[in-house]
Amino acid sequence: MAALPSPTQVAGGHAAIYEAYYQQVDPSASGSIPAPLAAKFLKKSGLSDIILSRIWDLSDTAGRGYLNKQGFFVALKLVSLAQAGKALTTANMLSETPPPKIGELPNVLPTGGPPKPPPPIGGTDWTVQPAEKLKYDNLFDSLEPVKGLIPGNKVKSVMMNSKLPLPTLGKIWDLADADKDGMLDRHEFTVAMHLVYKALEKHAIPATLPPDLMKPTRPPIPVAPAVAPGRPPMPGMMPPVPAVPKATPTFTSAHTVHWVVGPSERAKYEPRFKLADKDMDGFVSGAEIKDIFLQSGVPPPILAHIWGLCDTNQSGKLNLEQFMLAMWLIEQKLAGVNPPPSLAPDMVPPCMRPKPPPQQPQQPVLEVVSANAGTPYQSTPELDMISKEIAELALEKRVLETDIAQKEADIKIKSGEIKSLQGELDTLAATLKQLENQKGEAQKRLNDLKGQKSALEKEVSETKLLLDEEQSKVALLRCQADEQEKTLKEQEDELNQRKQELESLKAEEQRLESSLKSSKGQYEELNGNLQETQFLISQAKAKITQLEEQQRQMDDAIIMYDKALTNNDAFAVPDTSLDPISTEFREPEFVQFAMVNGVASPADSKQDDPFSSSNGSNNGQSVEVQSKENAFENDQFSSDPFAANFSQPNTGFDSDPFANFGASGKERI
Repeated sequence: MAALPSPTQVAGGHAAIYEAYYQQVDPSASGSIPAPLAAKFLKKSGLSDIILSRIWDLSDTAGRGYLNKQGFFVALKLVSLAQAGKALTTANMLSETPPPKIGELPNVLPTGGPPKPPPPIGGTDWTVQPAEKLKYDNLFDSLEPVKGLIPGNKVKSVMMNSKLPLPTLGKIWDLADADKDGMLDRHEFTVAMHLVYKALEKHAIPATLPPDLMKPTRPPIPVAPAVAPGRPPMPGMMPPVPAVPKATPTFTSAHTVHWVVGPSERAKYEPRFKLADKDMDGFVSGAEIKDIFLQSGVPPPILAHIWGLCDTNQSGKLNLEQFMLAMWLIEQKLAGVNPPPSLAPDMVPPCMRPKPPPQQPQQPVLEVVSANAGTPYQSTPELDMISKEIAELALEKRVLETDIAQKEADIKIKSGEIKSLQGELDTLAATLKQLENQKGEAQKRLNDLKGQKSALEKEVSETKLLLDEEQSKVALLRCQADEQEKTLKEQEDELNQRKQELESLKAEEQRLESSLKSSKGQYEELNGNLQETQFLISQAKAKITQLEEQQRQMDDAIIMYDKALTNNDAFAVPDTSLDPISTEFREPEFVQFAMVNGVASPADSKQDDPFSSSNGSNNGQSVEVQSKENAFENDQFSSDPFAANFSQPNTGFDSDPFANFGASGKERI
């Protein structure tokens, strides 16, 4: 990668202007201008984005993303090359070019010399300062003057870069070309450039050349008179006829030539141009007419091609006629006619066409040559022949110059197209190189992405396996959860059932407790009755024992009575056997039992004793016994509740042993 030239080499004679631009962008002298700030500043040049991109690539060769002072000066020089219509190459960086036009040209103070006098009151100071003179001289030398003169067509291209209106440029040319020879010497070129810069500073161009810009007067240079070959000089002959002046460049637009854009179309496009020209400088930039172009519906690539055709000097701006041509090409495209690859001669705007030299009446030699010291001219055949030949040569010269001017214009147009194509080629080459680099980076990125893709695919596969396992676990857990939920529901149902059973059992428990209390009362009552019954049973057993004893005694007495009856021996019965059987129960329990059951007391029994003395005679006679009366008729045990237990057939009481005794006694009575 070639190193960039130094800022001094790049700026050349415009170092002050370059330094002023640099101070505008980097007022703090940080030495670093960021890309956004530099891009915003460079867009003021009016160049297209493609050209600015190419300028940036050549300025920031290291790809740092910012510009230092050296890179910024290179960018300014490339802008001036583009505005001058030159190729954007490193070889042209050291060539002399006009200063770049980026916005308003900064006011550069002179670096030395005497102080600038104050401007006159009410006017403009037209004095050319030494620094400005040096700048204009360097620009004059860069245009390669021939014998100290620069043709009008070269000066025209320089003046057109100022973007001043055509009438203003024409007025400046008229003031600068004092001798009207169609060429500018060093002083005339200085005057022209100084007036251009003053016009850019919004100063009005004067109607006549200011005295400060007048060329210093010089004594006339004697010219030897022309002498016909082979003849001595004629007395009183004036200097020879001067050469026909060269063509003077015309800056005013001429619509008299044939142009594809008709008058009606011009009338239609002109208001739109004035509407788009916001700053009223006679030019429109791409940003100003971008919306107008896009509203047409033509594809952007075709619009870019149309712009390239109309912007013949690659200035990034269009004047009125170029704008009209662009709109005409857009309408042709909308009508189905594609724009040509290059402009045809009838498509070139009139302002961009070379103009033939003005037709001036050829003065005959007879009028040019006058007699010396006022002597009248005498015509001769030789002079007439020479005059005729000179007229023919002048006419031929004008034709050749017109042809040459036309060829130069064609060459200039073709050169502009070639430069444009070369610029596009360089841009495309740089773009291709950049795309190749991007392709390499993209390939690396693609390889990295492929590796990442493989890793991600592997990770996805592993994740899918883990996902399947987790899904299986989740499904199993769901089944378990469903089963547990079912079991839980069953347990809840069973719990509710058990609760109901518990409630019923509690109710049953309460009922049983109350029943138990009632049973306990009955038990206590029955237990009392049982004890009482057992007591009665014991008393009954005692009575039975007593009765059995009485029965034995009675059985023994009956046997004795039977024997006595059988033997009819009354004295066989002892007196003890005749004693009444005592039925008195001595036990207190029996007394209580007898009282409860209505058993008579022994005293009562004695009162009704059938064997008492009241029932017999008092004289010891036989006691009369009534056979019909039962001695136990009034027995209190006749209704004994235990009688059934003792109602046996052989109780010994089936026959009354005293029945016969009673009968016999009765009989005895």
